[in-house]
Amino acid sequence: MDTHCVALFDDIYGDYIVVLSSVLYLCNGTYEDPSGNWHELDRAMIGIVLLKRMPNLKVAFSINTLDDNFRADMDKGSSIKDRLHAIEKLHNEGIHTVLFMSPIFPYITEWKDIIDSTKENVCEYWFENLNLRGEYKSSILSYINTHYPDLKEKYEAIYLNKDNTYWNTLADLLNTYCDELGLNYVNYFYF
Repeated sequence: MDTHCVALFDDIYGDYIVVLSSVLYLCNGTYEDPSGNWHELDRAMIGIVLLKRMPNLKVAFSINTLDDNFRADMDKGSSIKDRLHAIEKLHNEGIHTVLFMSPIFPYITEWKDIIDSTKENVCEYWFENLNLRGEYKSSILSYINTHYPDLKEKYEAIYLNKDNTYWNTLADLLNTYCDELGLNYVNYFYF
């Protein structure tokens, strides 16, 4: 990268130049903006340029619901809408996209709706069930009791009585559905 481009980029994005230089080095090359102006590229485009240089790259997004209220209760990351937009943008740029449906909450995660609404932009699905251990277990069971009291007994059966019937059935349903649609997927269920 010539000094002029570095200066322009640095003026606008500050510390991002360090990351950009490091990633370009790891990708074994440089990127020449056809216009010659780094400042004309937005951060997303720079990210896409860098990602496209990485061989055998898979970019995964964790989505376990289409309900952004539930998402906000469970994680503080980007909204579902933003994640779906990013998946679409990356897929349209030819980047291998993965939807990591994790953790799947029994009777809450709308797995079929998630697949149906994303299958055009997702190259591969990874599935992982909700595993509850330690303090996390009591906080999630408390959340379920408060927000989904009708699921209390079902969660107790799964997480207190160690009944894996739900997970075995869901694994079969996911496998069948993905096979019928010809989707690439990996089931990472653990119980």
